[in-house]
Amino acid sequence: MRNLSNILIEIAEVALCDPDGESDPTVRQAALLLASVAWNREAGGDHWQPPSAYGEILRDFGSKSPDFRASLVSPNEEEVILHLRAFKRSHYPDDGRLIKDYSVTPEGRIDVRWKELA
Repeated sequence: MRNLSNILIEIAEVALCDPDGESDPTVRQAALLLASVAWNREAGGDHWQPPSAYGEILRDFGSKSPDFRASLVSPNEEEVILHLRAFKRSHYPDDGRLIKDYSVTPEGRIDVRWKELA
């Protein structure tokens, strides 16, 4: 089974208009957040992580980097999530792990804690 940290990074890059050129850490953090929401909704169902669970975090990202949404494939986070769900469905259809949480280390490594869907 492939390392979920690497998969999350791969999916987050799909959310970016220019993954190779994007250097704003706020944009990358927003893409990671939306990738984790998309993964969990696709693995566990639409009831996982409703907008109320991450909306405040996105608003905080907006206060740090007001145009961060312009760097995403859509300025609408739900459209980004649908795009990322389609990517998960086509690339990892049988991976049912749920992301419990993740963190970015000071060195920039992504650590993902996950569990199997019961």
